[in-house]
Amino acid sequence: MKKTMTILLVAFLLSSGCATIRKSAIDLSIENVKNAETIREVSTNCLSVWPIQSGFIKGALGSRINELPNEVTDAIIELDRLAELPEQSDYELGLFLGLKVRLLGSVSQKAIEKYAPNIIEYMQLAF
Repeated sequence: MKKTMTILLVAFLLSSGCATIRKSAIDLSIENVKNAETIREVSTNCLSVWPIQSGFIKGALGSRINELPNEVTDAIIELDRLAELPEQSDYELGLFLGLKVRLLGSVSQKAIEKYAPNIIEYMQLAF
């Protein structure tokens, strides 16, 4: 009798665990679809303004654009290419947003490396 109860308990736990896993997998897939829709919308919005941003970056930097790290200039070139396409696939929309994040990360990192020592120096003087 004790063995039968143990087997029933284990079977119950396994079946409820499978139901929980199945529900979690469904919830996760629904969340992934929502995230993909958000990425599509954000990428499309960013693509619509990229030519203006690219022109501003190139106009503001002029020949100094060559002083930027290769990964930054490569990202700008690829972003320009993607923005020129008449239509973008989901892959290209994701690539565009990923490149934009990489570009912002690289620029932010370089700005911190360049200006943070001065900011920290001024903060020490203030305190």
